[in-house]
Amino acid sequence: MCIGIYAGDSRKLSVRSCFKDVWNMEQKNGSVVWGLLKPAPTSRKTMDFADNALAEKARTEKWSVWSLRNGLQTLPDRIGELLSQNILTKVKLNTPVTGLILNQGAKALEVHTADGVEVFDGVIAATYAGRLADVLSDDLGKLKSELRKIPAVTVAVVNIEFPGELFNYAAFGYLIPSIENSPLLGVIFDSCLFGEHNNKLEETTRLTCMMGGAYFEKHFGNPENVNEEEMIQTALKTVAEHLGFDEEPLRVSLTLHKDCIPQYHVGHHKIVRSVREEIGERKLRLSLIGSSYDGVSVNDCVLGGRLAAREVMESL
Repeated sequence: MCIGIYAGDSRKLSVRSCFKDVWNMEQKNGSVVWGLLKPAPTSRKTMDFADNALAEKARTEKWSVWSLRNGLQTLPDRIGELLSQNILTKVKLNTPVTGLILNQGAKALEVHTADGVEVFDGVIAATYAGRLADVLSDDLGKLKSELRKIPAVTVAVVNIEFPGELFNYAAFGYLIPSIENSPLLGVIFDSCLFGEHNNKLEETTRLTCMMGGAYFEKHFGNPENVNEEEMIQTALKTVAEHLGFDEEPLRVSLTLHKDCIPQYHVGHHKIVRSVREEIGERKLRLSLIGSSYDGVSVNDCVLGGRLAAREVMESL
């Protein structure tokens, strides 16, 4: 599970931060088993968002995973489309932030990009904590230092499409225990998981291989200097060994996601608390969302963004 969710080393991850429900059960009930036997309370922060038809459908049908008709990319695409139609909103794409500086006189935040400097009353930062630390001004040294304590791992994703229907069974996929010393973390059976996304022109089998994570450098070296073709061949060879799929694939693609999954190591909650205390003490109107603090899942990030937006609205 730690490999599947965090692509991490289970010996380093924090139960308190990674599996909050399990930790709370043990703390409140004396054991995880006893906690499982009791009805789970509804979190206050999610109660306001749970009373709608889609949420009720998800609960009733006990969804474990979800997607959208044209893939999850539909969500940010649609958000961007709606924002661009709002005359009060300005969307700037492909414009990396190079500096985030506290303007002491105006008690505001300066956002520096290649296009110049813009001053804002408040900023919501969704980037990885380490990247945020890189752009913060030096006078925020303590905040930068704490943010850099949150590490992240690099994951290579290899998408493979084989001709024909090769599965004799339906399944989500499988994870590979770290003790196996495999370059692959796991394989997702995309054809089984979301059949709506299958090839409409011909019958094929789609897989997604996840590689590296906490063990990336051990198997592939420095992420800045990897041999992508070698990684693709490693994925194909491993899939052939595990599943017997040795057909020539129709399509193969590799995407390297650098520092894509923050790692909640033991003591993570203390780092997050320290970060937010420092923001409060410096009276920075800086909200932190994304996967570095309160959960790495899409659901966690969506909830964090909505909560942050509500807090900003309430402060106006």
